[in-house]
Amino acid sequence: MATISAPEGNPSLSHESSLPDLSSNAAFDGREVEFTRPPPSRAASIISRGSVDDIELPDEIVTAEGLRHSDNVLNAKRYKGKSFMDRLFVILQDLLVPTWSERIYPSNASISSMNSWTDVAPPSKDKVWIHKVSGSLTNAVFFVLVPNGPREQAKGFTSVAPYKTLLLRIYGPHSSDLINRAAELRILHVLSSRYRIGPRVYGTFGNGRVEEYFESEPLTAQELRDPQISRWIAVRMSELHRVDVRKVVDPVEWADPKDGTRGELGVKRNVRTWIPAAREVLKLIRNEEYKKEIDFELFVEQWTRYYNWVRDWEKEEDCAKQSPRVFCHNDTQYGNLLKLKQPQVGKWPHQQIIVVDFEYASPNSAAFDIANQFCEWTTDYLGPEPALMQPSKYPTRQERDNFYLAYLQSGLVLDGTSRAATRSLSSSISDQSSTTSDTSSSSSSGILTESPASTPTTLTRTPSAAALSKTPPLAQFTKGTTVLPQAMDLLEEQVRRWMPGSHGMWAVWALVQGRENVEKENMRLDGKKQNGTDSDEEHEEDAIEFDYLKYASGRIRIFREACKEMGVF
Repeated sequence: MATISAPEGNPSLSHESSLPDLSSNAAFDGREVEFTRPPPSRAASIISRGSVDDIELPDEIVTAEGLRHSDNVLNAKRYKGKSFMDRLFVILQDLLVPTWSERIYPSNASISSMNSWTDVAPPSKDKVWIHKVSGSLTNAVFFVLVPNGPREQAKGFTSVAPYKTLLLRIYGPHSSDLINRAAELRILHVLSSRYRIGPRVYGTFGNGRVEEYFESEPLTAQELRDPQISRWIAVRMSELHRVDVRKVVDPVEWADPKDGTRGELGVKRNVRTWIPAAREVLKLIRNEEYKKEIDFELFVEQWTRYYNWVRDWEKEEDCAKQSPRVFCHNDTQYGNLLKLKQPQVGKWPHQQIIVVDFEYASPNSAAFDIANQFCEWTTDYLGPEPALMQPSKYPTRQERDNFYLAYLQSGLVLDGTSRAATRSLSSSISDQSSTTSDTSSSSSSGILTESPASTPTTLTRTPSAAALSKTPPLAQFTKGTTVLPQAMDLLEEQVRRWMPGSHGMWAVWALVQGRENVEKENMRLDGKKQNGTDSDEEHEEDAIEFDYLKYASGRIRIFREACKEMGVF
């Protein structure tokens, strides 16, 4: 779960481009992506090449065919030091990052024309600015650029030509307890190359990766509540839910339903695999009152009862109530939803929204993904109480209907339903929506205006017909009903029942993430100094730590209240 923000008035990041991904040697011919896992001993060989004190190395170095890899690692805490810059330049050279290595590949050249490479001198290190992005809860994220003037006067994060601004992501401590990096890399690579969704990855290194940057700003907590932006998010989610699961997930983890087997839903697998790590953190906590308050073992028991309750309800009437199992993002909080600063000519309005950070993406219940988005309305990670949720800000039924309508209508368009039929289906509930137009048009600037009754849902970079031909049809989402109000009512009930699941999953996540907080507190109580605090190269900027334990207890409390209200226990 990550929140990314830039200083007020500055653009943040985006990873979506209309250009082809030229960061790999392979053409996008639809072949399967193969992933390799070097033996653990490889990490030791990395350390031998230089001092990497205080770096938590991953258990396995994960690479992907078609993506370049550098064995070097970076210490996020020393990002202002000379050794960090030196090692970063080696990584950029290893990955042949466009305009940052000694060779660049022009965007208008064919992938097979390797003689199109041209020599370009990398920027001087003393001209490069590494800017740490605030608010990330899982990784350390940086912008790497050559500013267009003195750093203190630089406007935004646009590099001086020809150098492109880069996004550098260094995996956070203990993140391997929560995230399957091999699966994440597969998802990113396939979504980008096959569906033209999500970040373009230039390559990976020992404990992170280098990604594309686009000028955008993360949504704010308040913007999530904007009716128009909410509809745009709904359309984006609908697009993602129609990605062919079998193309982005390891077949071992997600078997075809025709085989008579099916992998675990992401929410169930996450909670199951995170519980042991959460228990280890709880053993370190000395605050007995806190442990008594959350009563984690009781929560584990209650979680099992809750999950079985949802599944039993879904199985009624031959699974007619079951929310479809689709590819879900699972973490669409506002920091992971970016808005382009400059809308692109010829693009639909909803394509201003770019979804990033697919660390927790997996096959899941569609209703869980929507419920989780609604739960994020109650958060403000950059507010005065970032770890405190405010249930009173959960969207109203009218606000939820606004989302459902856009979500379902976009499915009609993707499934080929005619515009007239779509408009007819929505007419009976149009007064529930805050939409204002009934036709598509183009403004004088060339930006297409919104057409709610026939919301366009082509992807920013249109996927192939073969890719979309295997996406789930709308009938799977509406259980055969041809009336949108009925479909919305069914979706509402599905979302209502999956809502506690969001609170339960992120509660366990927060306990695991809280390990570093607990260890620091224990060292403080013992009067010990943390390792590395006297180092001359320790330049990490002071930041207000996120209170993961408070966040966990709050979500457990809401989980229990919601379950009791529904009669689960």
